[in-house]
Amino acid sequence: MVEPYYHVRFRWDEPLDLERTKTMLSGSFRVTVTATPHEAGGLVYQSRERGEVKVAADTLNARLEPYRAVLYQREAKPFTRLDLALRSEVAHLYDKMGPYRSAPIPEPSFAVEK
Repeated sequence: MVEPYYHVRFRWDEPLDLERTKTMLSGSFRVTVTATPHEAGGLVYQSRERGEVKVAADTLNARLEPYRAVLYQREAKPFTRLDLALRSEVAHLYDKMGPYRSAPIPEPSFAVEK
């Protein structure tokens, strides 16, 4: 049985500017903001390090946080061109394959639509 694609990527240096990234990706993908820097308990002081943006292509989705991205599929399906474009964008933004000073997390294999 083939498992849906699931992969986590990281960035170590600076937190990702989620507002800028949302604007950049919204031209090609479906983008929604699922969390804001303001929590129910009040203002978050490290607002650059909070928040989450969800990005969807055809079968591939991404949950983007300031230092971590999760790429996933709900059902195992071959990647489309739009899915490959999302995977490439996320790999560019989150250039590390593991958390700081840990072993890299290998990317799972995936099929590409013909």
